[in-house]
Amino acid sequence: MITVLSLNTAIDRVLTVPSFTAGNVYRARQARRFAGGKGLNVARAVRQLGEPVRILGFAGGMAGEFVDAWCRKRNVDARWIVTEGESRTCVIVVDPTSAHQTVLNEPGPDISSDELDRLRRLVMESVEPDDLFAISGSPPPGVPGDFYADVVQTLKQRGVRILVDAAGDVLRLALEVGPWAATPNMNELAAIIGRQVDEREAAKWLGDHTRHALLTLGRDGLILESISQVWLVSAPVIEPVNAVGSGDAVVAGFLVATARGAEPLEAARLAAACGAANAERLEPGIGDAARVEELKGSVKFRPL
Repeated sequence: MITVLSLNTAIDRVLTVPSFTAGNVYRARQARRFAGGKGLNVARAVRQLGEPVRILGFAGGMAGEFVDAWCRKRNVDARWIVTEGESRTCVIVVDPTSAHQTVLNEPGPDISSDELDRLRRLVMESVEPDDLFAISGSPPPGVPGDFYADVVQTLKQRGVRILVDAAGDVLRLALEVGPWAATPNMNELAAIIGRQVDEREAAKWLGDHTRHALLTLGRDGLILESISQVWLVSAPVIEPVNAVGSGDAVVAGFLVATARGAEPLEAARLAAACGAANAERLEPGIGDAARVEELKGSVKFRPL
């Protein structure tokens, strides 16, 4: 089973605003709402690839109800700790003129100690040995910085394979206890290392802290470090529309391919194809699995 921990569930409001710049008044050409947050993005892509997925996390208020209804409709096994505070709403402004996206993320509700304790129990009740478990996104206020590290350490003892997709101190602390995989981008990793490094050095550093290191490079694809081998995995050439959530699609692709028995390099190829499929769409998700397979055919790789 693929399980996703999504502590900062959200509604994503996607506004299409041509020629957008800060400081002006606009009328959006289009406005749409989606279940969001990094964990939901991963779960969405896993389902679009045709695999079952479970999601654990916090959900509160009308926003939480919206997200839960979305999960039920798509047969996502959603298990929530209902919070007293309202789940957040995030705004994504897509400018089709420049192909740029502007993202405004709310912090999320304050999580009480009781809500956090109930989530710990829910996690332990929801996994089995050899499960694939993704920790995605930032924790909301009230969640201690070492929470992800505690989850990694605890689930490793149960034989669960944990992938961490986070940033900042929560990622640094999680890497210190050795997750099965991690998927930062270059800027996120440089912030942890404390200096700028080249791609090969970054991949080697990350590989020293995890079994499978995926260093995401946006439109340039990703770098895979696995079992002391480093590969540059190219991204398919597409016309980008909205790249928000592409890193989450990468996570979904890697997990799904792994669940199907693929070797790490083959899993990274599907991951790169999923990232590109997400970026060529306005709405979140990878769309048709057949399109992902088409893109996967154009993914190239070489030793770095």
